[in-house]
Amino acid sequence: MTDKTITILEDDQEPLGEQIFQAEIDSPNEEVAAQELPVEETDAQVQQLMAANAELAEQVKRVSAEFQNFRRRQEEEARRVKVRIQGDTLRSMLPILDNLERMLKAVDQGSEGAYEALLKGVELIEKDVKKIFDEHGLAPIEAVGQLFDPALHEAVMMQETDEVPDQTILQELQKGYTLNDRVLRPSMVQVARN
Repeated sequence: MTDKTITILEDDQEPLGEQIFQAEIDSPNEEVAAQELPVEETDAQVQQLMAANAELAEQVKRVSAEFQNFRRRQEEEARRVKVRIQGDTLRSMLPILDNLERMLKAVDQGSEGAYEALLKGVELIEKDVKKIFDEHGLAPIEAVGQLFDPALHEAVMMQETDEVPDQTILQELQKGYTLNDRVLRPSMVQVARN
């Protein structure tokens, strides 16, 4: 039970400084909720918590710095890989450039076999390009004579015919390619319709 004593001033009285409200708690049968610790133990606990807090803050700084360094290393490695891939790709294309230069030089000389040299140069270039594409996992999609597959082919024309089964590809208008078994470009085809 709580008894509160409040002093009420009359209207004509002025307050004499700070008013104090007192509350007396009578709790003879209740236990005390918290025990008071000596000041030395409290200070020691505060110091211990502050030290633990400082240690955790230092650990956070270290982990953050390690993560920043890791991220920089990964970005640098990604740049090196990109440069290496570019170098490998360009190096593999140099034979094409060499064949183009040889072909143009043969045509410029105006020799009797200029046309044959031009044709041979174009054939060498095509061979080199196909070799490079094959090395990088690029493969042509088979189309003519195959059944139409919307995942691999794009039908741009249809022709009425009974000579082949329905949905058979009659003509390839543009070659399609896959890169590592994933369609890079579908084949544009003409499809039979019965």
